[in-house]
Amino acid sequence: MADVRIIEPRLRSWYWFKLDADAVAYNSARAAINQATPTGIAQRIKLIAATTLLVIVASVSDNFREKTGNNDGMRVALAQMTVNGKDEFEAWCMAEVQSKIAFVEAELGVKSPFLATEHCMTLMRHAIKNKYAVLNYQDFQPGDTIIWEHGETDSGHTGIFIKWIVFGKIMLVSEGNTTAGLGPNGTIVREGGGGYIVQRAVGKIGDMNLRGAARPFPLAA
Repeated sequence: MADVRIIEPRLRSWYWFKLDADAVAYNSARAAINQATPTGIAQRIKLIAATTLLVIVASVSDNFREKTGNNDGMRVALAQMTVNGKDEFEAWCMAEVQSKIAFVEAELGVKSPFLATEHCMTLMRHAIKNKYAVLNYQDFQPGDTIIWEHGETDSGHTGIFIKWIVFGKIMLVSEGNTTAGLGPNGTIVREGGGGYIVQRAVGKIGDMNLRGAARPFPLAA
């Protein structure tokens, strides 16, 4: 089916395992879920809770590596299965974002307007057309999905914005399929194919051009 993402049960359990390893994260996640689930709760509160839970999950579910450095390994495959049920050794940065969104959707019973795709630039175009894009980097908020474009190609990279380290200049981003998280001065913060929380400078990084962000659970105007 088109435009469908499903959190694989083993990955859902893995996210809860990571949350449970951090008492603050676990309690915050449970609080977000409890806040969002009472009968008759306003949809606006549900969306706020969804963004909160997404940021919590993104903040703790890092530090795993590919098996051989070829877009492989069980943890990577579970993310790759989110959109189409297949793991085909494809680039998986967007699949990792989609898996976290699917987790939040499943836990809270909400639906994100995000297109179910593994392609970054396709997602960005859909976000612009459907008005859940954030084009001014100064408007980035925790939970936003940052989109970079590689050079003048139609390929991109993505991750979930966690917070500003220096407002408007340096941000903390939870990314999958990351091979080199670069600090603002170009030094490698982490390297190796996997999922990490990295520092990213606003602007051009190598051949990556910052194109904006997409907001997974936007509030209605």
